[in-house]
Amino acid sequence: MRFDSSLFWHHWGRVPWQQQLEENRIYAKALEELGFEAAWVCEHHFWHDGNFACTPNPILTNADIAAHTSRIRLGQSPVTIPVWHPLRVAEDIALLDHMTGGRVEFGVGRGFVNRWCGQLNPDADMRNEDRAFALFCESLDIILKAWREDSFSHQGEFYTIPEPGWHETDPNVALEPPHYKPDGEYVSVSLLPKPLQQPHPPVYQMVTSSPRSIEFAASRGAAIMCSSRPVAAMKPDWQLYANRRSEASGETYSLGQGCSIQFGTYIAPTREQAFKDARAGYNFAMAGIPVRRDKLRAAMLGAGALAEVDLELDDFDFAIKHGMLMVGSPDDVAEKIADYQAGINLNHFQQFPSIPHLDFKQAMTSLELLGTRVMPQINH
Repeated sequence: MRFDSSLFWHHWGRVPWQQQLEENRIYAKALEELGFEAAWVCEHHFWHDGNFACTPNPILTNADIAAHTSRIRLGQSPVTIPVWHPLRVAEDIALLDHMTGGRVEFGVGRGFVNRWCGQLNPDADMRNEDRAFALFCESLDIILKAWREDSFSHQGEFYTIPEPGWHETDPNVALEPPHYKPDGEYVSVSLLPKPLQQPHPPVYQMVTSSPRSIEFAASRGAAIMCSSRPVAAMKPDWQLYANRRSEASGETYSLGQGCSIQFGTYIAPTREQAFKDARAGYNFAMAGIPVRRDKLRAAMLGAGALAEVDLELDDFDFAIKHGMLMVGSPDDVAEKIADYQAGINLNHFQQFPSIPHLDFKQAMTSLELLGTRVMPQINH
């Protein structure tokens, strides 16, 4: 089993940013010492209300963590590529790959909060889901093309690269193909530098249960990162991914291959202590998700699986009942991970430790228990 982790983020305003950044470094060093494979950093903007706090720039944060570690791989969970220019993402990730000695994992996503998606790029406005998804797909295609090809051009719904009609005026530039036409029109772009890892860092796409997202990831050779859902709900999605990835690659992908799950995680010496510490913060976090509770829970469980009693539970008890939250004693969490191993061949676990209201000391204690008491049980 591969074990990764996000960094631990306080929700906005609890600690000064200088303290938050220093704690990030301490946490990443601990991940490295405990044998985690990768540290992931998410991207959020404009969270003035204190929910889902993290950095607005995961790539820049990765660079800071890289300077304080030597082995652990560094990922983004995700870069919300519809709100970035794809060529800037391609350049920044390629440069980060060189700065880290080839330690980058490239994570992409569409974004899930229109408060900031629509503000940073009107084309990413999620009130038009189809248009936002098309922008995401085109952006990833441009990034991959920029890395894989010596020079390239692109004409799509959202981007034309290079911008048509631009002619070189610098007399010191050789007007040679493939970059220029004889009259000096700029017609092909070369990204520099290319990533250190060739042809590029491993690509991960954050997905929900949307078949088109899963199929797109598989068609582009991207692994998938999933939010936690019950085993029975995830199995058809992972089978779809295995089927489509096999078709796209010409290789045989088995259930669970190329798939990971990000679990909210908090471990204490006893189940009772873990539940007491995590309940209020988890309920606070879920209350900030802008989706009706009945619709969200139905989507989590899959078609026809939502029972009346599920609507009577608070968010914490609902998640615990269905095995989606890794909160408990070390033995509790090891048992839950084993259930996912047995049910869908989970082989890539991603911890998400940022449950609101927990402090850094609690997060570090939980991490130590995960690394010393849970991981050895799974990877014995």
